[in-house]
Amino acid sequence: MLWQARAKTPWKTSPEGFRVEERCFSKFLYIKELQISIIRSLNFELLCMDKGMKVLSEAQEGEAVGGKINSVEDVPVRLSRTGAGMQGLIIVLAVVFLLTSIHRLHPTDLWGHLNYGRWIVQHGGLPEADPFRPGLPSESFVATWWLSQVIGYGWYRLFGLEGLVAGHAVLVTLMVGMLIGATAARGVPMGWSVTAGVTGCLLAIPILGVIRPQLFGMVAFAATLWAAAQMTERWKPLFWLVPLFALWANLHGSFLVGLVALACHVVGVGWERLWSLSSGQRAGWRQRFFWLLWDKAIWRTAAALVLAIAASCLNPEGPKLLATVAAFSSHEPLRSISEWRPMTVQSLSGLLMLSSVLATGVLLRWSPRRVWASEVLLGLVFGVGAFTAIRMLAWWAIVWPWLVAPHAAAVALRYGKTHSPKHVVSDAYHGKRWAITLAVVVLCLWWSPPVHSLLTGQPRPPESILSKDTPEPLAQFLLDRQIQGRMYAPMQWADYLVWRTEGAVVPLVHCHVHLIPAPVWEDFLAFEQTRPIWPQLADKYRLDYLIVHRRENPLLASALQRHPRSELLWEDSQAMLARWKKAP
Repeated sequence: MLWQARAKTPWKTSPEGFRVEERCFSKFLYIKELQISIIRSLNFELLCMDKGMKVLSEAQEGEAVGGKINSVEDVPVRLSRTGAGMQGLIIVLAVVFLLTSIHRLHPTDLWGHLNYGRWIVQHGGLPEADPFRPGLPSESFVATWWLSQVIGYGWYRLFGLEGLVAGHAVLVTLMVGMLIGATAARGVPMGWSVTAGVTGCLLAIPILGVIRPQLFGMVAFAATLWAAAQMTERWKPLFWLVPLFALWANLHGSFLVGLVALACHVVGVGWERLWSLSSGQRAGWRQRFFWLLWDKAIWRTAAALVLAIAASCLNPEGPKLLATVAAFSSHEPLRSISEWRPMTVQSLSGLLMLSSVLATGVLLRWSPRRVWASEVLLGLVFGVGAFTAIRMLAWWAIVWPWLVAPHAAAVALRYGKTHSPKHVVSDAYHGKRWAITLAVVVLCLWWSPPVHSLLTGQPRPPESILSKDTPEPLAQFLLDRQIQGRMYAPMQWADYLVWRTEGAVVPLVHCHVHLIPAPVWEDFLAFEQTRPIWPQLADKYRLDYLIVHRRENPLLASALQRHPRSELLWEDSQAMLARWKKAP
């Protein structure tokens, strides 16, 4: 009967909206749960009558019929009867926070963003060029991440290194929660929505292990999909999309990804409207055009895209930032960075991407649910983008669960087993379940290393927070000897050394590769590959010191030890520091 009713849905002949079928189908997903709830309510009333009770209390009656809370005393009763899905959601978010807070801080562009945040706060403005490589060739500075850099530095000043780890866990947990809410907004049951959030977190494991401003963009992207799930029928998402994109454009350059998602949604909605009118109505193209022109769903989606574009221009660069971000990936040095390279099946990212594509094919083969045009566009755009660059996996990990969760729920509903309804449990059982939920949350927070340290007032030593690849002993040596000047250093170490010495050392290259001109990057690669011209390049850039990663660049370490113009100052099993003597 379910599928017969779906087949009779008059969405093709309805010029008022193609969402009729999806609304009906979303309601059909809850048929089994609704039947079980009715049977439970009847059984509960019979039990009360057997015990001699005449009527249910007002709070119980309101809960049975979905009524409103009549008094403050009804709140605990209503809360105690919240479904298991909400309790599972809370437990999942607590576990995600705990697992993410175990990550350590790695020597990545995190320290570069903190450097810029400190510089902006100290100088009260944005730099015009790279302030950490004075005298060296540099590209013009674009204020794409300035707000996230300031927030990160302010957060560090408040809570230190422990705060950075806790902030990482908060952003990842917020991203998962937003993805769960966005999936539930499509009419997917809470259990499948939670599964979608966990799946997105697992897909993004290669990206989520490092704290960076991109996490702000991932949270905002999930919120954008939440708005896309509602704006076809409601105007409300348009009001919070404007401040969302205004903040997003100052937090991270990935706001352009959100605009692409909204554009795909607009094109998909327009195509569905046009196809429904052409197949269900015998009217000319002019009449169909006017129907589309006055269609509320098209107006809402188009208005959302226009408002988001206008809000994105509220940044220090203005509308110019749109073109700058669009051309960002064409910068020559970025092609040498692993996360900007095309995805390969041999990598973890490639295996995760391939698994998601295969799972999509299986679900679409057995799903009785229709595939909408906006779903096809989103899947193609972000799927192709993920294959062309590993970094795009972050957005695929969010959009893919959001797309396939309704189909997974439909397959489970059609081919899954039907369970007999259980008897209504008592309020005491609900109370125990909530007690277990709160106990799990408290334990996750207490076991979280940064939260435990902040609550007890006993911060961990830096070696327990920083990863083992962080050159902390070398940085301490530079501070003790007050060493300053230009130096060659591995790119992943340069930002951390600048951070620890507060700009006393001037690296040839750091992790903000988009600020490095292409000729300077080629000379930097000559050091990395130990080309014979590396001594001439050291003289060309008037380097004072050379820092070598012994494990990753053993050839340069050996050449530096043998060269007559290098004076070894410090070394350990990880790094080597040598003074470069001037040419006679």
